[in-house]
Amino acid sequence: PVTRDGKVRADMVPIAPDVSGLVSEVRVADNQAVKKGDILFVIDQPRYRLALQQAQANVAAQETALAQALREDKRNRAMPEVVAAEMIEQGRAKAEGLQASMGQVMAARDLARFNLERTVVRAPFDGTVSNVSLQPGVYLTAGKPALALVYNHSMRVEGYFEETKLPAIRVGDRASVYLMGVADE
Repeated sequence: PVTRDGKVRADMVPIAPDVSGLVSEVRVADNQAVKKGDILFVIDQPRYRLALQQAQANVAAQETALAQALREDKRNRAMPEVVAAEMIEQGRAKAEGLQASMGQVMAARDLARFNLERTVVRAPFDGTVSNVSLQPGVYLTAGKPALALVYNHSMRVEGYFEETKLPAIRVGDRASVYLMGVADE
């Protein structure tokens, strides 16, 4: 069976940053082959470094406040005849509250670290970069595609045959494909 009705196809995956910001580097060009893990582009990192530093400072401040509250609580409980029961209970509640909020500041620090790591956008698989019009200085929004990556292992030719020709075609049959509009060499 012969057909002139076919297309070369491949799966394309839109590549979008996980964080918003200005593009500081574009490390690929259109139609460039990349390997899994190669850097495609970088979102401006200083803002995310500062957020991580701020989150780390918040953790340190919280640790200091918690340590002080625990010392006070321990001291107050060691002297029940001098310190009122209400003060002992308030000290215990303060220490427990600070311990609970440690989880929040630590999660904020971890999120800031994660966001900083996500400023470097990497290829999720081997492929060919496509639709690159990205330039340094362009502002990207998280989740909005910036370019596409063609999954090379998905390349295929889809042929459209008349229904009456289908019984003559079997899985595994050899095929010859000629691209129209391509000059012979």
